[in-house]
Amino acid sequence: VGDDTELILTKMSLNQGENRLAVAGAHGTNWAVRIYDLSTGQPEALVSWTGGLDLNHSIVSSLAWVKESGKLMICVEHFDGDEGNAMTLVKLDPNEKNVNLPTFLLNGWTKVAEIKKNESQTDSISILGVKKGKVIVQEFDTINMKLKPGAIIAEEVIEANSFIEDENQIWIAGKNSNGQAVLEVV
Repeated sequence: VGDDTELILTKMSLNQGENRLAVAGAHGTNWAVRIYDLSTGQPEALVSWTGGLDLNHSIVSSLAWVKESGKLMICVEHFDGDEGNAMTLVKLDPNEKNVNLPTFLLNGWTKVAEIKKNESQTDSISILGVKKGKVIVQEFDTINMKLKPGAIIAEEVIEANSFIEDENQIWIAGKNSNGQAVLEVV
């Protein structure tokens, strides 16, 4: 839309309650997020972020709206000097663009495949990714900006793509050690 024709899109998420669409990815070598109002029938730019936070050579790898808060959580994959790639969660508030952005470095994580709003709790998201060589799903507290204890580890999936949570189980889609598509229930 408009000046964003050079934006490399990696993810998008719809906040149906507020009729807002978030699109994310990169603009040049900087992470980028755009939020549009869809209530008029034509997308109207509400707010945008491009780069910042000293997250060098970065791209948004995942995003999710936080239930009932109107805030957007993103995961920015970026270059972190000696560590190589790093994953940082950032909380964006479309109503307060110019405030300090809360962040949380996911130490030991090498990939975040997907983040989703937690349907059963407000101010919480679920993260699917790879930490220390293991595919895991872990809850994240978006108010206190910290991981919740109790990560769930996949045994068969070694390359995660997506996941679904229901009341009692988590379904993880990805690949096994033989490169075959697999769906693991944990």
